[in-house]
Amino acid sequence: MNHTSILWQLALADFRERTRRYSYLLTLMVGLYLGYLVLIGQYSYHFGPFHPVYTSSWVGATVALAGALIFSFVGFYIVRTSISRDRETRVGEILAATRLSNGLYLLAKFVSNLLVLWSMVAALAVAGYCGMLLTIPWHQIHLLPFLIPFVGFPMITTIFVAGAAVLFDTVRFLRGAVGNVLFFVVAQFLLASGLIGIPALDLGGIAVFESSVKETIAAHYPGRDIPMSVGFIYGMKETAYAATGMFEWSGFDWNLTLITYRLLWPAAALIMLILSLAAFDRFTHSPRPARGRIRRSHRSDPVSDHDPAPAFHPSFSFSAIPEVRPSFALVPLIRSELLLGLKELPWIWLLIGLALLVAESVVPYQIARHYLLPAAMMWPLVFWSNLGTRESRYHTGSLLFSSAGVHTRQFVAQLAGGIVVALIMTTPMLVRAAAAADVSYVLLLLVSAAMIPSVAYALGNVSGSRKLFEVIYPMIWYGGSIDKMTAIDLLGTTADSTGPGRITTFLALTAAAITTAAFVRRRRAQMQDR
Repeated sequence: MNHTSILWQLALADFRERTRRYSYLLTLMVGLYLGYLVLIGQYSYHFGPFHPVYTSSWVGATVALAGALIFSFVGFYIVRTSISRDRETRVGEILAATRLSNGLYLLAKFVSNLLVLWSMVAALAVAGYCGMLLTIPWHQIHLLPFLIPFVGFPMITTIFVAGAAVLFDTVRFLRGAVGNVLFFVVAQFLLASGLIGIPALDLGGIAVFESSVKETIAAHYPGRDIPMSVGFIYGMKETAYAATGMFEWSGFDWNLTLITYRLLWPAAALIMLILSLAAFDRFTHSPRPARGRIRRSHRSDPVSDHDPAPAFHPSFSFSAIPEVRPSFALVPLIRSELLLGLKELPWIWLLIGLALLVAESVVPYQIARHYLLPAAMMWPLVFWSNLGTRESRYHTGSLLFSSAGVHTRQFVAQLAGGIVVALIMTTPMLVRAAAAADVSYVLLLLVSAAMIPSVAYALGNVSGSRKLFEVIYPMIWYGGSIDKMTAIDLLGTTADSTGPGRITTFLALTAAAITTAAFVRRRRAQMQDR
């Protein structure tokens, strides 16, 4: 079998494995729903008072750019664990024992990432075309102007995403939550570069689209101010504009500059693949005891194969074994859960957490509220994302769910451990807010300190993976605490984000999350008993 055939078979097998997952179907449905919102005008691009004529070029571009946006974020988290899964299931060790080269293996992972992401882009294009058939007279529909934006933007964008997924899955310190958060920050920066007009860093293609459309409008309405906004229509101030004119956009001008800008992303993917090749350890750091450790263990083990077997005493009786009296002391169990969670954090991360607490205590009140408290509440991300997932990751579910009190004290201990960490990180602001008699802010922080770990616990139990919380929480945290979107501000960074209604909502979410987590854990325990 030649290299091309091996590459294709590896990529195809990996593609089939991932497309059978619910996460793939869910992402596909979200992408199609976003395309639907674009077609009906709920998610759109507004250029002040000027309205577009719906043509094949306009529909293709707007649906394609929406796809580039969502697949930049969600697509990365869908495809990024391919190599880690081979590492956890020990399939990687089998592959490493063959003559398969590192380069061919990583290239196969890259190709399978592309197949997954491009299948989503293709589904979005088909849905967009079907929707266009319902909104535009058939004789005005042209296939090529509709398809070109899909090739030029989401397909190119996903090449970069596929390369980043291989790199983040290969470099050791990027495999976990640090990589998830770092990619979110990088993707946010690259997509924001399009909104502020930096075409060289415009991952989603918004900058070139804005420039091209504004040139078209300026040609028809010279001297007019043309502000652009993008998003859901009910959240846009520009909807207050009275329609003063229509314009017909003919599509992108694929000149040498634009082609060069788009080719920068495949080039970046190639560089990341080269870096991945240099960082790939060929599964030598899989989670198993090292050979040296096994030898030392054998040397220190007083029992060897030559030791005689323990003598059997016929007079032995099970009734002679003293009765086990389980202790239901909760505090030692919570302490153990805290130690287990903190043990997975490097010492430098603990030092950063301590520095955040000190800074939160001494800087001016508003600065601490706007910036330092949000930073402190991002610090325990790894601790919280582990809640409810540890038994799945370490395959200890059968042992755990056969233990006494798993539905009560062990459940409470895990949840309480997460809440204790949240309270520790918010304590300086709680004290300062209480001293300032800001009662609503104090109540909101207390409820948020219970809600965030509770939701993490529920998501961990439902998914069995840390990734779901590590993806959702940074998005909400960034939108609410950094972009100051009041509707999703969990930490009350502004006065508008506090109030009885919000506190009541958070309490209801906390109760729903705890109920969900309890139900899932009880269900898993029942399945374990069968």
